[in-house]
Amino acid sequence: MSRGALNVNTIAARPVFRDGQLVDLQPDEKNRAKDLIADLMIATNGATARFLVDKGFPSIRRFLQAPRRWDRIERQVLKAAGAWLLHGRIGDVFDALVTGAAAKGTFVRISSPLLEGRVVRGFEGLDVGDTARVRLVAVDAEKSFIDFERA
Repeated sequence: MSRGALNVNTIAARPVFRDGQLVDLQPDEKNRAKDLIADLMIATNGATARFLVDKGFPSIRRFLQAPRRWDRIERQVLKAAGAWLLHGRIGDVFDALVTGAAAKGTFVRISSPLLEGRVVRGFEGLDVGDTARVRLVAVDAEKSFIDFERA
């Protein structure tokens, strides 16, 4: 696209609170209203920049990108919240999608609550995109660890 945004489908978690207590992490679904707002913001910024250039007005433009660390910090906070949500569910089995498989570990995403964790036992043969049943074996909210084994 020459003007606009690249649409990339990512799944973000949205915290769900009941009576002031965190009770779940659910997918933050895209919808037409959010897309419309984003498109209008892009169009407004582009039109304003072109107007200023056409009229010879000086302007400062910058491309803002979230700092690399910010994404990692946000993931860690959500993971810590998720570990806290799961602390009483050791031994529960979940359907999972393999999201990473490398020398540093094999990682899966469960859908309810929407979380990622590491497969610490039985990860052999799992590859990105595979589905698997996993059992929760350990959580540590302080260290943001969520560990599974293949069920």
